[in-house]
Amino acid sequence: MDGWLASFNAQTGNYLASTYNGTDENDQNFFVALDQDDDVYVLGQTLGDYPSTGGLWSIKDGSQYLHKFKSNLQQSVQSIAFGSGDTVNGSRVINISPTALMVDACKSVYLSGWGGLTNFNGTTTGLPTTPNAFDTITDGSDFYYM
Repeated sequence: MDGWLASFNAQTGNYLASTYNGTDENDQNFFVALDQDDDVYVLGQTLGDYPSTGGLWSIKDGSQYLHKFKSNLQQSVQSIAFGSGDTVNGSRVINISPTALMVDACKSVYLSGWGGLTNFNGTTTGLPTTPNAFDTITDGSDFYYM
């Protein structure tokens, strides 16, 4: 199973381009966002060795990915894998189910998801956080009421 992306003309609805993205294992696209240059960002999950662009932050064996393509979907610009890198019974752990993806005017990327044991043995334990994060520890049952 691979991810699939397609673009269509906004005025006519005509098909313009499409591409597969993925590995030799199961891959799923969840969200797509565009930047000011109409480059395409896709957020998804993988059970394979998703290719990561050298020199970028990435987590080896991460089971989530963020991939950027040129607007014509003919060229991969860069990609990363992220997650805990954990495995259960030889299979990668899916840490989060993606729920949002946004690219701002400065091309900073923001993504969100939820995770835990309901993710087929997944867990949010071990996901990287920065030292100044709102919360740096999860036990799978953190709830915040604001």
